[in-house]
Amino acid sequence: MLGDALFAGTVEIDGALYQLPAPGSAFLDNGWEFYNKPGFLAAGAADQITLAKGEQKLNARVQNLAEVQTLTENCVVYEVEADGKTLSSAKLPQGVELGTAKSAVDGLGIEFYTNEYSDYFYYNTTDKDTNVSIGIRIGTESQKVELFRIEHREWNY
Repeated sequence: MLGDALFAGTVEIDGALYQLPAPGSAFLDNGWEFYNKPGFLAAGAADQITLAKGEQKLNARVQNLAEVQTLTENCVVYEVEADGKTLSSAKLPQGVELGTAKSAVDGLGIEFYTNEYSDYFYYNTTDKDTNVSIGIRIGTESQKVELFRIEHREWNY
């Protein structure tokens, strides 16, 4: 269950739940494949990857927590970026999902740092207790969530 805690590090993508940081293999187990940069990652290294599932694409950041080089699938995914142009379904707790109205995001009662650009607003915040960071892009014309990013880089492995 996705739950109600926006800063718990949970995300639902294409109907599957992920708790960030999540093992890369969790995405592979749900039908995602490496679109780019499969293979190995050096000890302690981090990288940006793209996962694909059919025509859908998902950007993610991974880190190798091991003291030796390992397969990317054995690394942890600590950030995902869900873009409505490349995904059919992605959700955060509290009803934030691709296509959510700006008014609903504004009504969450969360203090976001907001930047306004010519064609979108970008909301960003990090919860001090959980260190979960969330960024939300809302189209100026559509007034709807077009993209969101969630990051959780704390692990107890």
